[in-house]
Amino acid sequence: MPNLKNCSITFHTNDEDKDHDTHVTVTVTDENDLVCAVIDNDFGHFNDQSDAGPYQLVVKNPQTRQSLAALAHLPKAACRHQT
Repeated sequence: MPNLKNCSITFHTNDEDKDHDTHVTVTVTDENDLVCAVIDNDFGHFNDQSDAGPYQLVVKNPQTRQSLAALAHLPKAACRHQT
């Protein structure tokens, strides 16, 4: 079975931009909570109604598609309002 070789993420903003100094961490884990890929960055400013990315995550542990399939329905990420 194929293993994870690369991973990327793209962000979309609606009516609230992302400030240049708001830090974002994205961690992909498998069904056993093993960290498979990660990115940790400020990414700069994202304008309202914009797409940013794709950004490449660093693959730490290339797991199988099957071990990641349980994560196909991720909950909506919690966002903190910038002040």
